Amino acid sequence: MKNYHLGRLAFALMATATVFVACHKNTTTPTTTTTTTTTAGLYYHSITFNDSLQFFSTKTGGVPMDSNKAKKVASTIDITYMFDPGYWTAGFLDPVTRSNKSGYWASLFYTYWSNVSVSMQWYGTKYNDFNGSIFNAAVTNQAQIGKYFADTANVFLAPGGSLSANGTFAGGRPGYTNFNQYSIVAFKRLSDGKRGLIRILSTINQPISDATTVDIVMEH
Repeated sequence: MKNYHLGRLAFALMATATVFVACHKNTTTPTTTTTTTTTAGLYYHSITFNDSLQFFSTKTGGVPMDSNKAKKVASTIDITYMFDPGYWTAGFLDPVTRSNKSGYWASLFYTYWSNVSVSMQWYGTKYNDFNGSIFNAAVTNQAQIGKYFADTANVFLAPGGSLSANGTFAGGRPGYTNFNQYSIVAFKRLSDGKRGLIRILSTINQPISDATTVDIVMEH
């Protein structure tokens, strides 16, 4: 009789354990994996401007052009370089502003045909990107460009001073914005609002070179 009761007790314990295990298995929540996708920026590597090759299009890419070639595709031009040999300074100038025969650039940089070009708004930054990490983050993920623009303590509309409206140019003789090796200037293409960064790899070297070589990344 004693063995009979022990057998029933053992059976009851086994049944309880089985029910517990079954319930435990049924309440397990499946794990889910979230995948984050990134879009690389539109990237132009080692673009060299100089006093002869001042015109570039971020829409078509390629290489900088001289004025004769650029005016044949004037409606695509959005980045224009300026080099002032009198002061040995360099910078970038909005092409539509450049077509206006006034301002300190008139005698050196005036191009009547760029009135149909793409207007570009220029920004200065406080970034000195010695190892390229700031710029390369935007190459890998274009969303970084928007994050940099939101950092208003370090990215700001380039001052025009008494010469022109803010955002007209970056660098140049006035020196309102940082335009040195490894510094970053930024821009916004006003036709579609696409934004970008320019990292200066090297710039003018008096009296040897009037060239500036840059990397460009922008939003698609």
